[in-house]
Amino acid sequence: MLAEEEAALKKYYGKVITSYGRENLIHLLQLMKQLETVMSTEFEGMEEDAIEEQGTDE
Repeated sequence: MLAEEEAALKKYYGKVITSYGRENLIHLLQLMKQLETVMSTEFEGMEEDAIEEQGTDE
């Protein structure tokens, strides 16, 4: 059963990559990684701001 699901997923993703294009997929993944980096940096900045605000409230 698990092997059948794995084969079906490989076939599905193979079709998706063929339709979307390998280079487009690579570019999309690079953009997603870049977005994740920006989001993490901004989140860390928000955490630092919140800590600083707590320190000034006391």
